[in-house]
Amino acid sequence: MPPHYQALVSIQLFFIDSWSGEILYVRADDNTIYQDSHSVGCCDTSNVCGLETETDKTRSITVGPFSHTASTLTLNITTNLDEAGDNESFGFNSIFIILDLCDSPCLTCYGMTNDTCTSCNSGWFLEGTTCDSTCPQGKYGNTATNTCERMRLNIISLN
Repeated sequence: MPPHYQALVSIQLFFIDSWSGEILYVRADDNTIYQDSHSVGCCDTSNVCGLETETDKTRSITVGPFSHTASTLTLNITTNLDEAGDNESFGFNSIFIILDLCDSPCLTCYGMTNDTCTSCNSGWFLEGTTCDSTCPQGKYGNTATNTCERMRLNIISLN
């Protein structure tokens, strides 16, 4: 994924058939970002699928934005359903993950501008929290670390 500082997740969820207080969890990486329970008779909408005698709950959720900077995002949708067979199930669709991107000089960041960087892309140098193409007077751009570093003078006296 491109460098970013936060994410937003949108999903349509389906609680199918005879749920009795079980919980559905949505996790981004290892963090629970949403959970919801369902019991038959509470908030039922219609029969989406499954048993014709049961009504189902449908929810469209949007979670976030939440802090996220990793180069991958693992979305995990699970439940604690406890009945075997066809009595309980769940579904989901229309998953959207929206990333708020770092400014192009930033390799990593905590905001959307070039002065909210924590590291810089090649050709840019970090001074404080800003990525710039040059370093301030008295510093040079270290191309190995993409940071601005103080110039060191080695004075050798010859006697």
